[in-house]
Amino acid sequence: MSNNDNSFGSMREWTIVVNPASSGGRTRSTWPSLFEQLCKVAEQMGYDHPTEARVIESTGLGTATELTRNALRDGAKVVVAVGGDGTLSEVMEGFFEPDKDELINEDAAIGYLQSGTGSDFRRSLGWKNDGMQEMLVRLLRKQTRKLDICGSCFTGIDGQMRRRHFINMSSCGVSATIAKLANEKYKMFGPHLTYIMASFGGFMQFSPFKVRIKVDERDFVE
Repeated sequence: MSNNDNSFGSMREWTIVVNPASSGGRTRSTWPSLFEQLCKVAEQMGYDHPTEARVIESTGLGTATELTRNALRDGAKVVVAVGGDGTLSEVMEGFFEPDKDELINEDAAIGYLQSGTGSDFRRSLGWKNDGMQEMLVRLLRKQTRKLDICGSCFTGIDGQMRRRHFINMSSCGVSATIAKLANEKYKMFGPHLTYIMASFGGFMQFSPFKVRIKVDERDFVE
C-alpha cells in the first residue's frame, strides 16, 4: 500500500483490538471515552457507521494475535491496535498465518492508537507525543504507509523453535530481561518509572550468555 487517499469504506469493516491491561490497566477506564471521541472525529471526517466498528478486547498474552487473525479471515479491512508496543506487536503478528510468512489479507491495513507503557514505535516513525485529537485524525485520514516487517526464528525458553515477526525492533539479552520485568512487575508505576525500575532490576538479574545469530542462512555474529 502507498501514501495515497485510499478509501477503507464503512467503519463496519474496521476491527479495533483493545488491550484493557495496557498502560498499567488505565486503558480499561479510558477506552469508553476514547471510542466516543473516535466516533465523533470519524463522523466529522466523512466515515459511514463509525459506531459500528467492531471492538474486541484481548484477555491475556497472545490473544490479540488470534483475535486479529479471526477478524481478517472474517473480512476486516483495517485492524487497529489500542495499547502499547506489545499490543501492536501482537496485532501485527496476527496479520500472518501461524508460523508462516504468508499474509492472511495483503490488502488489509494496520492502525495504531497509542495507549500503553512503551512508545518506541511512535518515536521510530517520528510521531510527536500529540494529544488524542491529533492521534485520531492521523489514524482516520485514510493514508497508508509501507513498513518493513522482519521475520525471525528462534529457540524459545521451552527449547522449542518459534517463528515471530517484528515491526519495530527485536532484542535479546538484558533488554529482553528488562522488558519482561516491566510487563510482569512494574506496569502499575506508569510509562516512565516502569522502565527505570525494570532497568535496575534487569541489570541486577542478568547474566551474560553467548548467542548465535544467523541472517539469510549465514552466521552473522556469535
